[in-house]
Amino acid sequence: MIGRRLAAALAAGFFLASCSRAPSGGAPSGHNAWTIPGQLRIATRQVPDSLNPNLGTQTIDNDLAQFWGGRLFNWSDRDELVPELATRVPSQENGDVSRDGLSIVYHLRPGVTWQDGAPFTADDVIFSWQQMINPNNNVLGRSPYDQVSRIDRKDGHTIVIGGILVTLIYLQRARLSGSR
Repeated sequence: MIGRRLAAALAAGFFLASCSRAPSGGAPSGHNAWTIPGQLRIATRQVPDSLNPNLGTQTIDNDLAQFWGGRLFNWSDRDELVPELATRVPSQENGDVSRDGLSIVYHLRPGVTWQDGAPFTADDVIFSWQQMINPNNNVLGRSPYDQVSRIDRKDGHTIVIGGILVTLIYLQRARLSGSR
């Protein structure tokens, strides 16, 4: 009987000890001693070969770009496009996809800046496209960028993308699951 009580008391003690608040052990500033404020550490088995995700050949290149770059759209957990640098998802219903399917209008989010404070504009999207189709740049692949015949700057935050396969590319990237 005493053995059972002793075992129960020890078990209760271990249980209560595991539920108690652990000592902070951290520095007075509220972070761990090994933490350096403002510094991000990432453990990976790959070494990035470029900080430009369009030129890099490693998965880590794209992973790191998620911290400093943006995309026109992200994917939701419901497999739907969610605007990030764009303000809305183009569709024929909102007039952003032309009736003939040869052009798409993208409205860019105002107030977005680069790390140096320079504004993000339509010119940045056009520059990125030009770099992807430039034969002097050693990119992994030019598709689907090479299917775009032109990108016109409507204003500082609006671009019009044109090409014979624009709607096909848009539908492939925006509507079909698994095509990312």
